[in-house]
Amino acid sequence: MTTDTIDPDLAMTDQEVAAILATAQAESEQAAAAVQDAERAVRGELPGGQDVTPAKLAKLRDDAEHAAMRVQAAEKRTREITEKRTEARKAEIRARIREEAAGDLDRAEDIIAALDGFEAALSGLCEAMEAHNDRIARWAREMSAAGVPASHGEAPSAYGLGHEIHGGSLTIDNKIYRPLVAGKYVAATLYRVMSPYPRAFLKAYHDQAITDKGDWIERTEVDLHARIRRDA
Repeated sequence: MTTDTIDPDLAMTDQEVAAILATAQAESEQAAAAVQDAERAVRGELPGGQDVTPAKLAKLRDDAEHAAMRVQAAEKRTREITEKRTEARKAEIRARIREEAAGDLDRAEDIIAALDGFEAALSGLCEAMEAHNDRIARWAREMSAAGVPASHGEAPSAYGLGHEIHGGSLTIDNKIYRPLVAGKYVAATLYRVMSPYPRAFLKAYHDQAITDKGDWIERTEVDLHARIRRDA
């Protein structure tokens, strides 16, 4: 039975990697300081100069030179480990992408279902509003047949009934029923829902975004439910 061996460089923590160079630098600084102290002692600037023999001073200098070279080696070692760990992370991410990304991105059917639901809801809204407008037109014809004169405004006649010329509003006592323009409601709703998204996400044609301001679109404070209850 074989087991996969873990590369010790990859098993190291960030602190352990940083300690490689830090330790070498500290040892080099200590060795250099020892040489300086010995030289000062020989020159009589510090006590103990008689104990610093040429051989001892040479050994301290060799140790300092060796320690300085070990710093260079530590720098190289740290770079190698860092590069190895970086490549290992990249390889791990690539493997995870291959394993998970396709499944995570495979949402075509969910998106299609959401689009179909939106289309069905929009179709239902248009049908409901068109039916409302057809009812206004039908009752306006009934009023004309009953001798209720058409007017240029929304004021009812002496019968408590009224209808505007050219298919405008319909008045029954104190209630005014107005035709609904579906495009305005749809535009206002689209703006309200979609305006938080990035502009690039909202482009409908070239550089024109579906939320570009126009009639009603900028009036996000409009209470669409209240408007419908008022007119229908």
